[in-house]
Amino acid sequence: MIEHRKYERLALDFYLQVFNEKNNRPFGQIVNVSVGGMLLSCTETMEEDGDYLLWMEAPKVSGYVDRIVFQAKCVWIKYLEGKEEMYCGLQFIDPSEHATIFFNELLEFIQSRYKKNESSQPQVY
Repeated sequence: MIEHRKYERLALDFYLQVFNEKNNRPFGQIVNVSVGGMLLSCTETMEEDGDYLLWMEAPKVSGYVDRIVFQAKCVWIKYLEGKEEMYCGLQFIDPSEHATIFFNELLEFIQSRYKKNESSQPQVY
């Protein structure tokens, strides 16, 4: 398999939900994230090459809770055998300055959590 990823992704060790902006329904959970995109575990149907307007609540990483809206393209989908769940690789599309700041802070937060526990290293994808 050819690797097309430009950015290193870090695995989350906590729950962070993403929602569909059109209907406010849960879209999936973030599995890992980078400044260029994320891997979602989804139960909502997605289309490969589809563009999606999504949102999430920024946890206290940024010092307050805020609604982060961003657009992403589904680059690939992997269906999980025997489950109604799938993994979706998303690439951010022209993120706003606000979203970029949040995702950078999120990555720093993930790295700092692993630094506190030296025996556990962040999983890089």
